Amino acid sequence: MTVRDVNPLQSGDPRGLALFYISLAAVIVGFVGAIQLSVHARGLDPLERIACTAVYALLGGFTIAAVVDWWLGALHLPFTQSWLILAFTMFTCGMVFTMFNTLVGRWAMLPTWGVMVLLGNPSSGGAVSWPLLPSVLGHIGQWLPPGASVNAQHTAVYFRGHQHVFPYLVLAAWALVSCAVFWIWRHRHPGGRTPKAAAHAARERTERRRWGCHRRRSRLNRAARARRTTAPGYGCPGRRSRRRCCVPGDRRSRRRSAARRCPGPRTGAARRAGRRCCRTR
Repeated sequence: MTVRDVNPLQSGDPRGLALFYISLAAVIVGFVGAIQLSVHARGLDPLERIACTAVYALLGGFTIAAVVDWWLGALHLPFTQSWLILAFTMFTCGMVFTMFNTLVGRWAMLPTWGVMVLLGNPSSGGAVSWPLLPSVLGHIGQWLPPGASVNAQHTAVYFRGHQHVFPYLVLAAWALVSCAVFWIWRHRHPGGRTPKAAAHAARERTERRRWGCHRRRSRLNRAARARRTTAPGYGCPGRRSRRRCCVPGDRRSRRRSAARRCPGPRTGAARRAGRRCCRTR
């Protein structure tokens, strides 16, 4: 009996694991991007957060597909279809993290990692086919985003023109449920701007700007005062100050400089000498 592969594995992927790894990369980058948005862009509104998730999902999916196909040459992908599957996977995983972040706050990483990686990774059917997995694990994997992504990619690469709707329905269901939960309980999300918070932030910015201008003026005034107090001839008796003149140089030059600079009154010795004199150090 002769066995012949109808669609053999590609030369760049002799073990057939490349699709599993690019799907896993899309899953991890998807919710890691959502984590970065929650940390570095806390002020985004719900619609802005969803839009940013969609944008970085498109960019990330394009990058993964381009690296695997154009740069490494591991797979010859139907580029547009694989790109959109990866982007859809990244968007879904990002919104799943956003949903958990709305429900459980700072602990959102734990259920996201548990569902997407600990449970979704071994049951995705990428490393081990679903018929070879335990029956419960194989059935669960088909309903999780990692398994749906691997299934869609496998059909797109090896069975072009015979794509099934089921994996797309799974991804769409997870994305819609996540977006709906996030939108309904958006007031519980740690980020976002409310009108009161926006007004408070505007007042804080105004006060900070005003305080910054005040500090700059104070710093300039201190610098100008320091220049005046350290200038030669400052604090002479004619200026009604108790400070002594600080004129650099030797004793004779200090006397000459003090006589030129200080408008103080003539002393007895200075009157006899026909010149003005100030107290010097």
